[in-house]
Amino acid sequence: MKTKFFCMLSLLAACCWTAHGAVIDLNGVDLTVTEPNADGYVNTSQTAATLTLDLAGPVAYAGTISGNLSLIKAGAGTLTLSNACPYTGTTHVNGGVLEAPTDAYFGSGDGGAAVTLSNDARVR
Repeated sequence: MKTKFFCMLSLLAACCWTAHGAVIDLNGVDLTVTEPNADGYVNTSQTAATLTLDLAGPVAYAGTISGNLSLIKAGAGTLTLSNACPYTGTTHVNGGVLEAPTDAYFGSGDGGAAVTLSNDARVR
């Protein structure tokens, strides 16, 4: 299954996001999700987009994030990435914890070296 978005979206906890084996093409549209349950593939076409994962609790993300995409981890929860995510945008951790085996899991924006932290956020 492939889903392509054409307008701004915000999927709230009352509308949990589940995507198993699906391809989510943001098509340049920013997306905010509060309770992801996914092992699919999130990417964006030619136009840049931002994926914001606003988490209250722990989430293990087994999917792949790629393309001209930036990742924002928000909320007090922990996001654990279990697959390398070859997105080319930046990584911002605005709260909680972003966890992965190596920094290569965080994309290649800013030369792949920079993860921006704020609000007592942590990376481990």
